[in-house]
Amino acid sequence: MKESNNALNINGLTPLESFIQLLPHKPYYATNKGFLRIAGKSIAMRADYIQFNPHYCVYWLVIDVDANAWELLSNHHIPSPNFACLNQGNGDILGRGHFYYLLETPVKKNNGASFKALRYLAAVERALTNRLDGDPNYVGLIGKNPLCARWFTHQFKMQPYTLGELADWFDPSELLEKPPKRENETGLGRNCDLFDTLRKWSYKAIRQLNDAGYDRWYLAVLERARALNNYTPALGDNEVKSTAKSVARWTFEHIGKGHSAAFIERQKARGALGGKAKSESYADKRSAAVQLRSTGLTYNEIAERLNVSLMTIKRWVKADGVK
Repeated sequence: MKESNNALNINGLTPLESFIQLLPHKPYYATNKGFLRIAGKSIAMRADYIQFNPHYCVYWLVIDVDANAWELLSNHHIPSPNFACLNQGNGDILGRGHFYYLLETPVKKNNGASFKALRYLAAVERALTNRLDGDPNYVGLIGKNPLCARWFTHQFKMQPYTLGELADWFDPSELLEKPPKRENETGLGRNCDLFDTLRKWSYKAIRQLNDAGYDRWYLAVLERARALNNYTPALGDNEVKSTAKSVARWTFEHIGKGHSAAFIERQKARGALGGKAKSESYADKRSAAVQLRSTGLTYNEIAERLNVSLMTIKRWVKADGVK
């Protein structure tokens, strides 16, 4: 997949220096996994856990590692994180931690988002989580704060990764692995799932609001998006609004008022061509089925050869009076 050229300007910075520079202006933070709070960077940077990505894009892929992190870090089949924050004991389970991977080109989640890029990112995140035996239910909002003395933090790779570099660590089958069912979507998979579900609904729904104007259409899409946001935990409302705006704008411009008539005509033309091609293909197969039956082949043999169901073969042959 071709990646964006909006690369980070972090030349000469270490991963930890990049972490500080890329923190949200007012990140969420928590102490000992308590209630989430929000404050300026100077306050949040003292906490045990901190929000590492802003709501509008992904700088960091973070994997919650439940296995022995030290063993994983010496495994040559696993990409080295840019840095890792590990438990040191003292009430925390020794060896567990968070692996941080910095993306050379951040992936947007706001109005300019490419859902193709988000799907690619979600596939890499899923494959990385599986390879690291990470927690698939980790949400990715806050992570162990590498600036906090509670964790053992060590830097491993100084340069950020491209998505392609991370993807190269996995077989295509790992990246194409079927994602979980909708009610179990987590992490970045929620954004992709919400977009896909919402856009499919919108293709028909816009017919009912075709004359209402864009503002009313957007509110209808937003209402639907919020109803679909039943993940555990749910997406933030800013992410839901961003997805709704993307779907509403595209459908209004391409299917809605001023474009709907042309769209319908295109669909009719495509359907007519498809129906004609399908009809011609079936006619050829039906003739072949009758001829093959006349040569003595069994129904099962004909069905397998023509890749047509057994019941269809029997119906065709009997209709032509062949036994």
